[in-house]
Amino acid sequence: MPKAAGGSADKLSALIAGIEAEAYERGRADARKELLDLLQPDGGRTGTKAARGKAAGKKASTGKRAGRGKRAPRGSLRPFVERVLGERPGTTAAEIPGLAASDTERSIKLSSIRVELLNGRRQGRYVSENGRWSLSVSDASPAAPEEAASSEPPPGSAPAAGEAESDVPPDEGGAAAPDDGEGERGKPLGLNL
Repeated sequence: MPKAAGGSADKLSALIAGIEAEAYERGRADARKELLDLLQPDGGRTGTKAARGKAAGKKASTGKRAGRGKRAPRGSLRPFVERVLGERPGTTAAEIPGLAASDTERSIKLSSIRVELLNGRRQGRYVSENGRWSLSVSDASPAAPEEAASSEPPPGSAPAAGEAESDVPPDEGGAAAPDDGEGERGKPLGLNL
């Protein structure tokens, strides 16, 4: 009996040694092929090669999220979009990333720009005509547009000589209606008070 047990153990050892030798040769051939691919003039980018121990098509972990670059800092999106649209009204969403001037602006994704444009249109910051975006009329002017461009004196100042004190007709109580920034039916007039 002892001879039969020893014989099957020898066969099993020989079988395992043969499998290991085949695996070693396969690994050696794969490593040689990978090395030759890397030494090609194009850097081995044309063929699909798998990193050792990884499935084909998967990237080795670099500590970053796969397929994504560095995130843009919070609050950098709106100033970038407003700068581009202020300099070049009528720009498409796809053209905006190409007009980035800094690394921070280059890190902003097209999808984020599109979301900003759509949200800004709802909020009245941007307007779109046939896919070309511009700043809205109220946002396109300088910081104090109403005071500088208006020939009317600011509220509460003394009227100029020969002007009536108020253009608003008095209501039944005899006083001018207060300007609360709202028009008929409570809709905002767009006054910055």
